[in-house]
Amino acid sequence: MFKKLSLALVTVVLGLCAAHQVLASPISYVVRGNAAGTIGTNTFGFTDFLIAMTADTTTIQNVSGGRTNLTTSAVFSLVEMSLTFEVTVPLTVFVDQTNSQLSLTTPSISDPLIVLPNSAYATYGLDTDLGPVASAVPMFFGFTMGLPTQGGTVTISAMAENPNFEADLNPEPNIVPEPGALWLFALGLAALSAMAWPRPQVPGRPWR
Repeated sequence: MFKKLSLALVTVVLGLCAAHQVLASPISYVVRGNAAGTIGTNTFGFTDFLIAMTADTTTIQNVSGGRTNLTTSAVFSLVEMSLTFEVTVPLTVFVDQTNSQLSLTTPSISDPLIVLPNSAYATYGLDTDLGPVASAVPMFFGFTMGLPTQGGTVTISAMAENPNFEADLNPEPNIVPEPGALWLFALGLAALSAMAWPRPQVPGRPWR
């Protein structure tokens, strides 16, 4: 009798573990836009950028006003220059369902790096596919303070267009670009200044 109960208990535990593994799903979050700023001491003109992040749906937490998810890795990329660098601090994605906006935060900056308003975020839970979702006028006060990466601290001083956000549940392998080697960064620095052409700017506004 004891052996039967033990076997039944083991079966239940294994079943629960298997169910947990099924529920655990990788998810990627990507912010794309066009901006001007700096990497370390080097300035870049208006050019396409992206922040690509990976996370897991099991780490999503319910918080006041919405949900958060702590990413497991992230990179910052200047797409047109083929420069990609690993972000060296953890990023948290926060969907504020109450105010219909999504933001990226780091533990080293009190203000969000960037805040993206859109009515789609009122019902989004960070655990499904979404987008691309175009934002209304973004706020990027935290980005003026800098995002630490292996290529240097990244700051954004102005945006030429409003960024997009998208999420991909169970993404294909290698959806996040590999961080660029330092020699590629040095090679690209010479061309960064050539990217500064005039475009309408969306000035950053302080986080409220």
